[in-house]
Amino acid sequence: HQMRKEAFEQNIEISKLNTKNRIQQLEQLLQTDNDIIALQELILESSTSQYKNGAITSTEYLARLNALNLARLQLQTHQVQKLQAINEYQIITGTFNPQP
Repeated sequence: HQMRKEAFEQNIEISKLNTKNRIQQLEQLLQTDNDIIALQELILESSTSQYKNGAITSTEYLARLNALNLARLQLQTHQVQKLQAINEYQIITGTFNPQP
């Protein structure tokens, strides 16, 4: 009985550590996502001027707009994944308190 309890507690600690690591990784991804979005916004701003002046085609402009939108979607995906990981950590640690 004691061995099962120790194994259970060890598994809980491993789960906590793994989930905490995943949260930290997602925080880093969110920072990278924000950096990418900032760069994509600069590219699109430049592309807008280029398109108005006929230097690029509408297809090229739309490709750059799509790249920005995809970067924003990636950010939102990572935000949701981080919230899921936080909830998982709270469930593992017994601190989960769902809001009505």
